[in-house]
Amino acid sequence: MLANGVTARADGAISWILRGGGALAGLGAVLGGIAGSIDWPLVGTLFGAVEGALVGVVVGVFDGVVLRFLARFTRSARVARVASGAVAGAAAAGAASLCTAPIDVPTGVALALVGIGLLLGAALGPQIAYGAGSLPGGQSPGARASLVVGRYLRWGASLGAAAGAVSGLVVGTFVYLPTCAFAGVEGAVFGLVGGVVLALLATAAVTFAPPLLRAHR
Repeated sequence: MLANGVTARADGAISWILRGGGALAGLGAVLGGIAGSIDWPLVGTLFGAVEGALVGVVVGVFDGVVLRFLARFTRSARVARVASGAVAGAAAAGAASLCTAPIDVPTGVALALVGIGLLLGAALGPQIAYGAGSLPGGQSPGARASLVVGRYLRWGASLGAAAGAVSGLVVGTFVYLPTCAFAGVEGAVFGLVGGVVLALLATAAVTFAPPLLRAHR
C-alpha cells in the first residue's frame, strides 16, 4: 500500500513536470522562432526556436510546480489560468528584456510576443494543472506523457538529423567536394536541433490542443 502511494505521488510529479515543460517548451520555441525570423530569417528562426524551447522547459517545470502547489487548495481553472499566465508572461518579459543578442527585435514586436506568451500560457494553465482527463486502458497520465514525449523526440531527432545530413552533403558536394563530409555533419547537427524543436511543438499540440478545442465547443 505504501509503495503504491509513493508510486502514485511520483507519477503525479512526473505528469506535472512533463506537462509544464513540454507545453511551455513548445510555446517558447514558437515565440523564439517568430522573433528569430523577424531578426534573421531561417538562421535566426532556428536559433530563436532553440533558445525559446530551452527557456520554456525551465519555465514550464517551474509553472508545473506552482500549479501543483495551487491544486492542493483549489481545482479552479481560473486560478490555474491566472497563475500560468503570470508565470509565462513574466518569463517572456524577462527574456525580451535580457536576451538582446544575438536576436534583437523592435520594442513593439517584443511587447506583442510577451502578450502572446501571457495569453497562451493562461490558456494552457488548466491542462498543465489537471491534465487532459482519464486515459483508456488504465494507463497513468505520467506513463502516457513519457511515451508521447519520448516517441516524438526520437522521431524528430532521427528524421531531422537525417534530412540535415543529406542536405549538407548535397550542398557541400556542389560547393566544394573535399569538404562535403563536414557540411554533412553540420547539416546533421542543425537538422537534429530543428527536429527536436519540431518534436516539442508536436508534443505540445497533440497533448493540449484536443482538450482546448473540446473546452471551447
